Amino acid sequence: MKGSLPKVSVILPTYNRAHLVGRAIESVFKQSYSDLELIVVDDGSTDNTQSDIKKFSDSRFRYVAISHGGGAAARNAGIQAAKGQFIAFQDSDDEWFPSKLEKQMNLFSESNSEVGAVYCGFYKIGRDGMRKYYPGEEVHKKEGMIYRELLSGNFITTQSAVVRRECLDKVGCFDISLPGMQEWDLWIRVSEYYLFGYVPEALLVTYFTDDSITSNQSGRLKAKEIIFNKYTDAFRQYPKIYSSHAYAIGHALALKGDMSESKHYLLESFKKRPWSMRSLISYILAVTGSKRLYRAVSSIPRRLSRS
Repeated sequence: MKGSLPKVSVILPTYNRAHLVGRAIESVFKQSYSDLELIVVDDGSTDNTQSDIKKFSDSRFRYVAISHGGGAAARNAGIQAAKGQFIAFQDSDDEWFPSKLEKQMNLFSESNSEVGAVYCGFYKIGRDGMRKYYPGEEVHKKEGMIYRELLSGNFITTQSAVVRRECLDKVGCFDISLPGMQEWDLWIRVSEYYLFGYVPEALLVTYFTDDSITSNQSGRLKAKEIIFNKYTDAFRQYPKIYSSHAYAIGHALALKGDMSESKHYLLESFKKRPWSMRSLISYILAVTGSKRLYRAVSSIPRRLSRS
């Protein structure tokens, strides 16, 4: 690769993961597809991250240090530093299988330029050690024009995706104002203009850790609320999707005790699907203003969730 630009730039943000990041880095350098660079973005780590990762002597390795700003800011810094036509993402606590990039880049070469991103299946290891494959069968359309499917909810983990650089130039990078779910926001934007390719097999494994971005439930709820309002016109085109998201936000807010805000979303959910007993019962419970009462009988609307 000396004297030429890499085809793929792999962005790996890390923060105080000295004990884990080596595994993630090694899984990138063990790829059967070798035309790549790896940019590790150290997001202001205070442990031994810098000294530990600088032991990697591969010429394709680059280290970028920034002030602590979170995963989205670190990924954006990596994208800015990237030289490749394609951008891939890895997380410091996860592991790619050796053929991941090769299979994804093969799919790009077999597809037309309208395919802006290629993602793959993955295994997720939960707290209990159980392994589950994603995306599940509830995702009916996994490739092509999947804008509507992504409006329903995110099923593409950042680590599974390879994106054409031109996509990010067109729609922008990760939204650092979001306290979570930045990848869902990005894929919605990309899918408005580009097709998605899908490799239907697990090509990586993700591990749940207590300090992972995805473990921040409060941040995820706030992020979902922001995204719901950001794309509200798009969601409104699909009443079932709109109602489902409004209900999920309202229900979560009610369980937290924020009954005033929850009423707004539960009413929106009911107005879009007035035959839904789940939304109606939840809204009536929220109107009472009692968190205790809502929690006590919240299992009733859950049992009616398919009504």
